[in-house]
Amino acid sequence: PIYLNRINSGNSILINVGIAGGHPSSTKVGNIYYIEKLTSDFFKKEYVFSETDNIIIPKIGLTTVENNINKNDNNIYKELVDMEAAIIIDIALKYLDLSKIKILKIVSDHMNIMDWSNLNIRKLIQSNIESISSIIKLNE
Repeated sequence: PIYLNRINSGNSILINVGIAGGHPSSTKVGNIYYIEKLTSDFFKKEYVFSETDNIIIPKIGLTTVENNINKNDNNIYKELVDMEAAIIIDIALKYLDLSKIKILKIVSDHMNIMDWSNLNIRKLIQSNIESISSIIKLNE
């Protein structure tokens, strides 16, 4: 929050880049997605992000949950799932307008990982660096 207070200006934006579990029928492991709608299971809130026609990254919904999801929950969550985006947004909204916040998620799994130690997050992000850079350039 101290950092957000320091950078808060008329042209400041926040881009949250992270990983998420994806439903196997709507996502592909390793692909990056632009979040157009965020739902929080524990805050019981929903955020709809401004539509940007210039974004060529596929758009999808994201649900933030409190506990790890496993393959038995695939019937509940049809798009992406993470454990932090809603908290980040809730804090960021104290400093920035929702139109200044973007979320990008890279699918790390299909909600079926039992051993997280083998997940190479750095490689997932590096393989999508061009897409991430394009979002930054659109918002300069």
